[in-house]
Amino acid sequence: MNIETTEQLAACKSVQKWFDGVHHQSSASTTTDAERLNTLLSFCKMVDKEPDVIIEECFRAKKEGDEWKHIKFKVRRKYSDQIDQAQGDSQTQLPTYLKTPPNWH
Repeated sequence: MNIETTEQLAACKSVQKWFDGVHHQSSASTTTDAERLNTLLSFCKMVDKEPDVIIEECFRAKKEGDEWKHIKFKVRRKYSDQIDQAQGDSQTQLPTYLKTPPNWH
């Protein structure tokens, strides 16, 4: 993994999309973006993968005629289990976008 700082993490396409969704859906949340980035950075270091790679791994390649991306459930389950493991080791709530990734076109 080449990301070492929260600034680098914030530049990732998947993180920007995640923040767009979080800000739209959870405007009343007391968790700051800085806290979210610190938590996500810890998780990415734990699994040794960048967020864009994690998201890419969770989806199958589109086939001709596909309108939506399709989720790789085994991969998603693996990351979901790792999120659960990290939450057990931490008091901080980890992002759940890996457990329920959005249908990005």
